[in-house]
Order: sequence, then structure tokens, then C-alpha cells
Amino acid sequence: MRFFSGLSYQGTRAWVSRMNASIQEELNKCARCGKCRAQCPVFLEVGTEMSVTRGRVALLEAYLDGAIPYSDKVREAMMTCLRCLRCQETCPAGVRVDMLINFAREKMATEFGVPLLGRIIFRALLPRRSLFDALVRAGSILQNLLPRSGQDARLRHLPLMFHGKRRIPSLSKRSALKILPEVLPAKNEKKVVAFFVGCLTNYSYAHVAQAIVELLNRNGVTVITPKRQLCCGQPVLSYGDMKALRRLAEHNVALFNSVECDAIVTGCASCGRMIRKEYVPLLGEAAAEFSAKVYDVGEFIAKFLDVEFEHRRETVTYHDPCHLNWGQGITEEPRDLLRAAGEYREMPDAKRCCGGGGSFSLSHYDLSAQITAHKVESIRNTPADVVTTSCPGCMLQIQDRLVAEGVNRRVEHLAEFLLKSQKSDP
Repeated sequence: MRFFSGLSYQGTRAWVSRMNASIQEELNKCARCGKCRAQCPVFLEVGTEMSVTRGRVALLEAYLDGAIPYSDKVREAMMTCLRCLRCQETCPAGVRVDMLINFAREKMATEFGVPLLGRIIFRALLPRRSLFDALVRAGSILQNLLPRSGQDARLRHLPLMFHGKRRIPSLSKRSALKILPEVLPAKNEKKVVAFFVGCLTNYSYAHVAQAIVELLNRNGVTVITPKRQLCCGQPVLSYGDMKALRRLAEHNVALFNSVECDAIVTGCASCGRMIRKEYVPLLGEAAAEFSAKVYDVGEFIAKFLDVEFEHRRETVTYHDPCHLNWGQGITEEPRDLLRAAGEYREMPDAKRCCGGGGSFSLSHYDLSAQITAHKVESIRNTPADVVTTSCPGCMLQIQDRLVAEGVNRRVEHLAEFLLKSQKSDP
């Protein structure tokens, strides 16, 4: 085990004395009851105390008190949290686990730095859309030149192949932000929305972005897609790089605040929670108006639009993204829409985490796959032709493991399924 000597005992104590009071309050809330053990998807696979919230809280307290030094063991404990929020929603003491994990990762990044690759991506690429677009475009061209099947097919997914055996969708030939018009007026305008696309949707699921825009537009919504929007910052937050995160957040808030609209709509649960819940703690009142206007696309349709569907005989089920269900409290709206659009079948443990967790599924691929295996089994035991969800990250994770396990199910975004069920003349 490698130890770092970045802080002396006295230095740590002095820092703790200046620590944000809300963090100390959250640490003090934990009663060590252990109810989080029954909910944490990582603990249910690993079974060690440091892989669950109770253990992480104790570890964080000991580290801040100077009782233990920073080490690879401390870092791994904090980085193996999926940030699925399940424990937070079931904690009888109401501990803000998300706040503690964010704080721990920020602390580690501040004291010991962000990994080099992370610094390059977060500080050089994500703030420069044109440069990032060029790299993704080069990757798309390279993909088309490499084998599509056999052992060498993994080369098509550079650089992600270095993280394991992950099967990922091909990069879109053109990104969603290149394809979509900046303004798509509605014929009988009921609402005007600004569309927050999100990186994974933009580069790998452009067809999902198109489905979202078409579904909204067909139902009287003028859709504005600001072309200069940047990453929401979710992966940056995961590594505690608050300087880079603030830069992205300030840009997005200023850009979307300049757009006259009734709401900001996204089709990504993780992006939605990020811009809805994390920007205000980061930027304060400057982000309040922006964040208050954010809606998930399914939530927006259910709340504001009267959509008529041709009820399809195709059976459909739904996986709850953690960042939509636990993170934003949106659970029934997608189901109500699916019941109107098709033959809905509830899968067992629909709210159980799929194991994606953004970069977690790359840095901890085998553990991630173990967690997803439970979701695959639920899908296997559900008589449904189509698996829908409201997050491209969940789509990627579920598609990956369904293919690996040989389970033949179509995976679609909620908006895709709804659009196919839309009457021709809404």
C-alpha cells in the first residue's frame, strides 16, 4: 500500500477547523446503523465495510481527524462509490451521502491532484467543443476502418478498449449538435424549450436526440438547441476537479440564461440531475433561475403536454435510472407514458442500479459487470420486447451486458418508444 504525506496531523486538524460546517454536520448525522448495507450495489457484490457508506463515513472522519494518512486504500474507497444515491434515499438519519462523496473527492483532487488524463480532458478538451468534436470525428473515421467482428473488433472502441471488454455503440457520423437545427419552430406553439443534449447523446446516440426533438416538436413545442453548450460536468465532479467544473457550469448557465424559453429539457438523467441539483451549490444564486427550469423529457411531456398515442401491442418494460428516480424523484411519469403507448410490463427490481455510474464502468469494469448481471436477469425474466430507460448511460451499460450474456432484447430511450407510438396527426 502506498501512503502520501501531503498533510501533517496538525495541518489536517487546522484544515478541519476551517471545514464547511455542513460537512461536519453530515458526518455527525451517521448513526452507524448499517441500513445502507442492504441497499448499496457495490457492497452487495464486494461485502467489505469500506465499500459501503457507513465505512466510507468512518474512513473520511478518520482521515480528516488525522488518525490515518491518505493512501490508495482511502482513494479507492471513495472512488468505488457509484453515486447512485440509493443509500441516501433510505438513510433514516438523512445523511447527504452525495455531499460527503463530492467533498472527499474534491479534497483528494485539491491536495494530491487530478490524474493527468483527467486534467487533459476536463481542462483542455471539454471546454473547447470544436477541438473535442475534431477528436471524436477522427475516432469515428478510425472506427470505420477497423474490424467489425472477431477479437480485433475491440480496436474499434479505442481508447475505451484499455478499460476492459466494454462493448459500446459506434460514434455517430455527425454529432447531434451538428445535426439538429438551432431553432425548430412548432406549428401550433404551446411551449418553447431549450434542449440540453449531453455528451453521450451528442456523440453516440444522436438518433435519441433527434427523437426527443421530433417528439416535442410534433406536440406543439418549439425546440431551441444552443450550439455552444458544453458538458454538464458530471464526469468532472466525479474526479473532484472543481476548477474545471466551475468553468463548464458558468458557461452553460450564461448560455441557457440568454435563451428565452419556458423550460430546459434533457433526455439524460445524469445530466438532468447535475444541472438541476449540483449547479446551485456550486454557483449559488447565479444558477438558481437556470436550474429551476430544468426538466427530464418524460417529466415535461407528462406535466405539460397532452400526447395521444397509438397503443402498440409491443410489450415494453422500463429501467429506472438512479439519477432520475433517486436523484430527481421522477418514477411514475415514464411508466404512465409507456402504459399509454404500449403493453407495459414491470420488471423485477426495476429501480436497482444498472452498475454504469459513468466512468465507474470503465475504471471498475468487472465489478460494474457483476452489478449489471442482476439487471440482465431481471430483463431476462420479464416478458417484454423492448427495454426502455431515460438515460443514455444506462442504455450503454444495459446494451453492453445484454450482448455479452446473449439476451435478445431491444434497448431504446423512452423518447424513441414514445415517438414510434405517436399518432401520425397529433
